[in-house]
Amino acid sequence: LPRASINVVAQADEVDIGPFELLEARLLVEPDCAALAAQNATADQRRALRNVHAAMQLVQPANEKSKGVGSAQYDRLLHGSIAEACGNAALASVCMHLWDLSERSPIFQRLDAHYVTQQDWTIAWGEHTRIVEAIVEGDAVRARHAMSYHLVAIMARLRENPAWTAW
Repeated sequence: LPRASINVVAQADEVDIGPFELLEARLLVEPDCAALAAQNATADQRRALRNVHAAMQLVQPANEKSKGVGSAQYDRLLHGSIAEACGNAALASVCMHLWDLSERSPIFQRLDAHYVTQQDWTIAWGEHTRIVEAIVEGDAVRARHAMSYHLVAIMARLRENPAWTAW
């Protein structure tokens, strides 16, 4: 049999996976995590999601030149909390592995550092609001749709960014 061009068992720091590949993989996993979280989250997990989401607003960038202290950390925490609340350890592990790959990807990190703006964070916070509300209300269909929309919207914002297309 032909061998795959990428060693799938390679360590995350040995393979630089592009940002769109990572976002496409997240799109396959995270909407179902959100739907399952809407069905399975405990009262404490729902409360924690609300708290993380509220904290995200407090660390929003003050202006276009600053990303905001901790924005990315709270973003990971929110998505990780959703994954944990889904009640499926395998899906949660896959979700967080994709986040780990993103954090170890030099291309993804350069893209995030140079081309994600304060306006992008504000838009993403609104998308997170819809995700969290759907999960807290126990609406799996709406949670899945909101997460799908969020991830597709991130890809669209990145593709439409003139700085990214010039890069």
